[in-house]
Amino acid sequence: MNTVQSVERALALLNHVAGHGEWIGVRELARATGLKVPTAQNLLKTLQVQGFLEFDERLRRYRIGLAALRLAERVDPVARLADFVHPYVAQVFAEFGETVAALAWVRGEAVTVDWRQAERPLTVTAGRRFMKHPHCLATGKLLLAFQGEAFRRRYAGGEPLCELQPNSPGTVEDLLAEFLKVREQGYAEALDVQNSGVGAVAAPVFDANGAIVVALGCSAPLVRFAELQRAVVRRRLIEVAGRMSAALGADESVEEGAPAKERERDAKRRKGQTAGPRGVSLA
Repeated sequence: MNTVQSVERALALLNHVAGHGEWIGVRELARATGLKVPTAQNLLKTLQVQGFLEFDERLRRYRIGLAALRLAERVDPVARLADFVHPYVAQVFAEFGETVAALAWVRGEAVTVDWRQAERPLTVTAGRRFMKHPHCLATGKLLLAFQGEAFRRRYAGGEPLCELQPNSPGTVEDLLAEFLKVREQGYAEALDVQNSGVGAVAAPVFDANGAIVVALGCSAPLVRFAELQRAVVRRRLIEVAGRMSAALGADESVEEGAPAKERERDAKRRKGQTAGPRGVSLA
């Protein structure tokens, strides 16, 4: 498919500003998108003139503008995402017969956009649309792990971590380390958070700009979701999530998880961590 490079670059910048969630500078955006600073500056100014970005003269930084927000308000993102993920959710459910859910980050909340619930006497319920404490879910943990560093730290600092144990990170540093682990390995697992007796695995779906769109997860009671079965389901989820990412225009390096530079940087950070995660969360 023939594409217009300047449009691709502008959209990459716009997506990165949106994903950052706060004011961000030109040089940081240029580094994140692989553009030269003058090129990034010209594109950002164009987006600002059109109202898609807002510029603060004092901070010398950008954030999402009103035009982008008005455009987003005209579409129901949950309905559109549900249409996209539904056949993939149905496929995984048909293969394993366990609860399958797709979670997305929509307007500041973790939202279940589609799910199929297992039809067994002992099963996992996934019918709640808005999920509290998403780091306690394998799918939610993925969504958070692939946000910007400032966003992850802000989230970790605002959660009552000690109240959500056992088997979930109990400190801010533990949770941040868990996010880095998830980014590095490209998937998340969940085991018996708050003694729930539930296990879960999840894989991320990315768009053409490397931003996470959806986390696809499967969960079941641990009595029939032991390590070997979780490994089988995990491999299948990663494969299906890869096809979903490809359908959204992601390349192979993005389908595997974080972009190569980010994965290398995160790995170096983890080597400096003295305290690893205390546990994992549900799907």
